Amino acid sequence: MEGPARPGRWKEYCQHRVCLQDPRKSALNLIQEAYTDLWWHLVCCQLFSRTTAGPVVMATIASFLKTHTTPASILEADKADIEAAVSALGLHEIRQKALKCMSEAFLAKDCKLPSELHGCGSFADESWQIFCRGQTSSKGVQDRFLRQYLSWLKTGKQAAAGTDGSAKPTRPRKRKMELAP
Repeated sequence: MEGPARPGRWKEYCQHRVCLQDPRKSALNLIQEAYTDLWWHLVCCQLFSRTTAGPVVMATIASFLKTHTTPASILEADKADIEAAVSALGLHEIRQKALKCMSEAFLAKDCKLPSELHGCGSFADESWQIFCRGQTSSKGVQDRFLRQYLSWLKTGKQAAAGTDGSAKPTRPRKRKMELAP
């Protein structure tokens, strides 16, 4: 039997689903900094911001998580209500289905990492490790904004482009050679 129904597993199940720290707010203003009370909120943010960015995402997430506070509330909601709530982001039918699948798995499975949920990958895992579990090492972190956040945690300063390994090195331009007639 999966999930919290096994005897003695309820406390572990609950502790694994809450944030173990209150992340510091940086000048980077990453969306993950604001939504870590349940890591389910963090993965919702990741799903919402997958193909869209900026103020529209921030406003949609804030509004959505006020009315759909738990995975159970997603499962109880009408498909049309969820689609309407995320319509400003586009791909509303796909996001609605992913939210339903994620919520169901979050409640039914004893997931150890967000990537075990539908629609989540390594970015969700890295965000969870940093913002919910307090990881401060940038070793293995692929996302450049997450690496910048970790650099900021260590130094208190926002890293300049490229100093955290986030920017691709530039190649010298090849000069065009003119052929003599």
